[in-house]
Amino acid sequence: MSGIPDHDFAKLTEHLKVLNSLARSLHKQTGWDFHDLFSEGCYQYLLARRRFNPEKGVKFTTFIWNTVRNSLLNYIRMSSKVVTVIEDDPKPVIKRPLKDVFVYDAY
Repeated sequence: MSGIPDHDFAKLTEHLKVLNSLARSLHKQTGWDFHDLFSEGCYQYLLARRRFNPEKGVKFTTFIWNTVRNSLLNYIRMSSKVVTVIEDDPKPVIKRPLKDVFVYDAY
């Protein structure tokens, strides 16, 4: 694959089921396009893989699940800003659809 080292690509293919599950779950919860979520999840996986520290005693799959899920929620939150202008009010109102989602990164 262009741009992805072979060892990263091999690990990525091992965890496609986890990434697929995350993207599908968030697609059902938020209505976001599955392919956009899956693509962003693969990108976040490659970033998280480099941050993983096995000396902390956390399983790699657990670390990836939490890190990629939180990154996807943040991606959705940052991309979901909807601006509405009320006729009588000159200030736009910014609505955030996922404001009640709590993101926790224990690593």
